[in-house]
Amino acid sequence: MSGSRIEFVDIAKCLGIFLMIFGHSGLRGYPHDWIYSFHMPFFFLVSGLFLKQDSRPFVDVVKKNARQLLIPYLFFYILTIPFGLVYIYFRGGEPVSVDYVWKPIVGMFLGVDRLIGPYSFFTNGPLWFLLALFWARILFAVNKTHNYSSLGIIVGACVSYALSRVLKECGVNIWSIAQGLLLYPYLCVGYLLNRKWELVRRMDSGNNWLLVAVSILAIVVVTLSIPVIGSMEYGSLVMGNVPGLSFVIAIVGSVMLLSISKLLDHCKHKQLLTAGGGTIVYLAIHHPVMDVVKFAISRFGFDISGGNAVVCIVSAVMTIIACYPCLLFLEKYCPKMIGR
Repeated sequence: MSGSRIEFVDIAKCLGIFLMIFGHSGLRGYPHDWIYSFHMPFFFLVSGLFLKQDSRPFVDVVKKNARQLLIPYLFFYILTIPFGLVYIYFRGGEPVSVDYVWKPIVGMFLGVDRLIGPYSFFTNGPLWFLLALFWARILFAVNKTHNYSSLGIIVGACVSYALSRVLKECGVNIWSIAQGLLLYPYLCVGYLLNRKWELVRRMDSGNNWLLVAVSILAIVVVTLSIPVIGSMEYGSLVMGNVPGLSFVIAIVGSVMLLSISKLLDHCKHKQLLTAGGGTIVYLAIHHPVMDVVKFAISRFGFDISGGNAVVCIVSAVMTIIACYPCLLFLEKYCPKMIGR
């Protein structure tokens, strides 16, 4: 550990960031499905690991999470609008119109990238994560009414999942509340794993051979399960062919990342730890940055339409590197805008 931060968890988040960006790079087929089976639930599970029983008034909890998540959402979304105008202009192929100003603003207040219609569109798809995490944390705070009992948390997680299915069927989803309800159970799993089993402490002081065994077993389980569960996309509320198994595999994949990261605990490079602690920034800006990276790659004659694993890896690595100076700048000069 370093101060109040747990370094192997930051390394795990750094790996999660890479998988997220790699998955968004145009990757297709089995590798895409493998990553998508757990990469978003992982971030919710990790968030749950560090949740505490909060005795503050509910309004104060809402204000805290709004400061940490909603302010970054609005900040990064507004930044995306002028970027989109510039990118469209230089990319060519379609005229830049006033629609690219007012429709994104409407999309910002609707707050879900899948709600695309004639009067709005969402300019930075991955930002749904911030809204979903906000709802999940607010929902967790309701557990105060039953003193955070394990049974109450489990029942609440089941109800949350059921409500997400209802909202999907009804086509009702403002500010990504359906995604928040869908992913809330993973946040609960993280909380219960650390509260009941002290997962972080056990991993931090665990036997390396045991961690190797857990990592290998988890990789095998996730890999063999993909043909069964199929493709998942939590942003689209898609849980694969077998939702129950998909839920388990997402947890197994998340534990796999944590175990591998603990084995890499000696790789305590400052840059890795900083990137791991800047999850929100990477999540918020990687999409537009990757657009620029892929546009630059295409100028050299490479096909960026997707499916080429080498191009996808290069795009992901270049995007991570390009985002890093932005992270340092924002941490130094705009900490409140990134939830600090």
